[in-house]
Amino acid sequence: RSHLKSRVKFKKAGDGFLTYSLCDPANGYAYFSEFQFDPLIPVMKQGLAKTFKAVLHLASSLPSSGHHIFADNLYSSAALAQELFAQGHAYTCTARSNRVPECVKQDTPRAAAERNAQKGTVKWAARGDVVVLSVFDKKPVNMLTTGHRQLEEG
Repeated sequence: RSHLKSRVKFKKAGDGFLTYSLCDPANGYAYFSEFQFDPLIPVMKQGLAKTFKAVLHLASSLPSSGHHIFADNLYSSAALAQELFAQGHAYTCTARSNRVPECVKQDTPRAAAERNAQKGTVKWAARGDVVVLSVFDKKPVNMLTTGHRQLEEG
């Protein structure tokens, strides 16, 4: 038995090791990795979600600003994107439908089929430095990014 083992409620197996890793997208090499780091996190603002803290902690291990960080929908948050942008990093992630504004939400696949929705339909909205967009393929795919700023400046 290991004290690092934890219960992961949303996983089928249940028990396991929870690790957070910062990887190079070009080759998949781990740049930085930690097991359950909660006690190791320096004092951060109170009330932040654990996933928010995880991304900020991993980003703090980068040697400089100017990186583009990618994440899946577990880590999607406009507040997190704004915080990372303020620290000099671009952020792009897929987003769950309950984390995007109503004006961007696409129809469900059943409703889209009833009104003959076209594949590739795009809806988007911007607020400050964060852009949220939704593309309809077979189902809606939502994305949140501050990476567009790098394209405008570069």
